[in-house]
Amino acid sequence: MKKGKLLYILIFFAVTFSSCEEWLDVSPKADVKADVFYTYESGYRDALIGVYSLMSTTKSYGRELSYTFLDVLAQYYDETDGVYGYGNFKFAANYEWSSSKEETRLLNIWSTAYQSIANVNLALRYIDDNKSVFSNDAVYKVYKGEFLALRAYLHFDMLRLFAPSPANGLTAKSIPYTDEYTSEAKPQLSISDAIDKIVKDLNEAKVLMEEYDPYGPNSESIGDDVPEALKKRNFRLNYYGVVALLARVHSYVGNKQLAIANATILTGKADGSISIPDVFELTVNPADKSDQLFRKELIFSLDKGVKVLEEETKPYFFNEEDDYYRQNVLSLTTERKNTIYEGGASFRNAWISATADGAKYSLSKYKDQGVLPLLKLSEMFLIAAESSEVPADALWYLNKIRAHRGLTGITEASKLQEEIYKEYRREFIGEGQLFYFYKKNLYSTLGSADDVEIDVNKAYTIPLPKSELEFGNFN
Repeated sequence: MKKGKLLYILIFFAVTFSSCEEWLDVSPKADVKADVFYTYESGYRDALIGVYSLMSTTKSYGRELSYTFLDVLAQYYDETDGVYGYGNFKFAANYEWSSSKEETRLLNIWSTAYQSIANVNLALRYIDDNKSVFSNDAVYKVYKGEFLALRAYLHFDMLRLFAPSPANGLTAKSIPYTDEYTSEAKPQLSISDAIDKIVKDLNEAKVLMEEYDPYGPNSESIGDDVPEALKKRNFRLNYYGVVALLARVHSYVGNKQLAIANATILTGKADGSISIPDVFELTVNPADKSDQLFRKELIFSLDKGVKVLEEETKPYFFNEEDDYYRQNVLSLTTERKNTIYEGGASFRNAWISATADGAKYSLSKYKDQGVLPLLKLSEMFLIAAESSEVPADALWYLNKIRAHRGLTGITEASKLQEEIYKEYRREFIGEGQLFYFYKKNLYSTLGSADDVEIDVNKAYTIPLPKSELEFGNFN
């Protein structure tokens, strides 16, 4: 965060962006001081909702960090479309970071993330001293764990976006890790040091949430005895979300043993000694209107609402017969679509639909949906497959998820990495994860048809916003 620029309290975001009807009885225009706001359990609840609301905005996971910007960087879409020639992503598609449009986009992404982090840190400043305001110890521990996990999640994605690829080593400078609410700029850390702080927050969150989170290992023993404040945690960054994020973090920097140790808590083990937790269920049917996103497989998601998500995605995917929509639509040729989905033989075929003119295809994954997935069971199977040192086990993890996507099993271990990549490309279209897979593994050829050769230094070394470099303790 910038020196001398104290980020404002989350109450503005909470009241402005959330549809929750159970807010504190406070006018949005009132000057609510933090030392009053956090003397109520509901203040911490509303703080969490406020952070999720910020994350749901179009400058964050509500658009840029999911179905548009990051997927453009991954070269999913057809480069001949208007979106590259005239629309919003011409410079992004060519990794031209010095353009004013991309400088603004990157600053918006960065600022939104660190505003969210500041609001998390403000809540954490008060939570231990005000422990007595919680109805019981379970709510206090789960809420504190959730704040810590959100801080880790947001920092990690800023690291994945702005730090160099970990494939080149972990000593390069990455991002500041802001672990207190302050106007003082934090120093830019190495990738390794930033990862250590991320993991520290996640491990603490895991311990705090393990006993009481209904979406955790004790869900059966908790049963119906769940405090009102801890109900409906299936979309939240719950205990299993923390475990999944630990698997993602360790996988990203090459800690395979820790990656698979966390991933298999969710996938079960190839030897059968651990099963998938009861709160999850792998799909046995193709995606359709009744279960477009395989909701029983979602670990952590943002709930935006059907109408809101429809309006925000419409300019990019639901092609209309007018110039505005034609110049912004993100589409794929039939060849590219068939390359991803192997001629359509997939449970995920409904995620791509023909455009209005029938000439191309665009994303229909979020049509009539109100949810944006951030962590999914399928990723855990792919991380386990990629991290396993036993080829037979690795094939088991990969084939388990393939079987629940209508695909036959792979028998040749020599093709493992190639097939893992293909699953990432199929599974995470519209979710912003493929670019990070490319970056982690330093791929030099990208895209839905594997036909876009890139300069890896240019593509993967995204500069921090200039204003942050000016005000921060950065080298």
